[in-house]
Amino acid sequence: MSNDVVNRARRLAVPFALTATLAAGALLGGATTASAQGFGGPGRGGMMFGGGPGGMASPLQSNPMGLLQRTEVQTHLRLTVQQKQQIADLQGQTRTMMGERMRSLFQGQQQPGGGNPSREDRRQQFEQMRPQMEAAMNAFQGELNDKMKAILTPEQAARLRQLDLQRRGILSLADPKVAEEVKLSPANRAEVGKIVADWQQQTGEVTRTAFENARQSGQFPDFQSKLSPTKQKLDKIKKAAEAQVQALLSDEEKAAWASAQGEPFTFRADPVQQRPNFPGGGRPGAGRGRGVGA
Repeated sequence: MSNDVVNRARRLAVPFALTATLAAGALLGGATTASAQGFGGPGRGGMMFGGGPGGMASPLQSNPMGLLQRTEVQTHLRLTVQQKQQIADLQGQTRTMMGERMRSLFQGQQQPGGGNPSREDRRQQFEQMRPQMEAAMNAFQGELNDKMKAILTPEQAARLRQLDLQRRGILSLADPKVAEEVKLSPANRAEVGKIVADWQQQTGEVTRTAFENARQSGQFPDFQSKLSPTKQKLDKIKKAAEAQVQALLSDEEKAAWASAQGEPFTFRADPVQQRPNFPGGGRPGAGRGRGVGA
């Protein structure tokens, strides 16, 4: 990413800089996610736009490419050596192409208030760009899905879809395409939407508080360690939301949801990644050198 684009991201502070980084990373595997037209439809919220923080997977957004990077999934799907190489090649192409699209979005934005925008200016700028980034991600993910399907057999693609739903969990029923697949009633679709919206709001509040508290230490919040108070809060909020959705479903809807997921699969635990420093030490978005999105 060029220096001018990086500088633009830094001036928009942590939320915007994280969004720029995750926009490309979401399509390349790892713990981040992206909405998928062919594997679950366009999602709302999610890692970049209101869902799981700090690299946590969002139930509202599908991530088939991320699953295909996991060794246990490759083994389960019995991918051939050729398929693995094709997926690796596609991953490299994705990094370049998505990076170019994100750069074009950044370059098309004018910074309000000159070169030193206020916090409110940055917030407004982020909100203005959010629909464009969502549209870019959804469009690109649709193209990516077509390329992945060309690599996989129909049986592999179908099983990958099931694994994707298992990974996302029951809150993925807020995704309109998943709701349609399990024939969720209109009333329950509305209720699930409310539950997930409340979950997103609570998650956002915990996440914002964690970032504010992390300013003094100069380290990003710990969203991964089991002993992390922030992770414990987020897990508790999510489990409560999942229990609400589960209790809401009829017997027929529960059966359809189970069928959509297929045979249960056990994913390996995600490795705990080292938390990066805030650029400039204790203040997000400050300082020189390589920061988030560099």
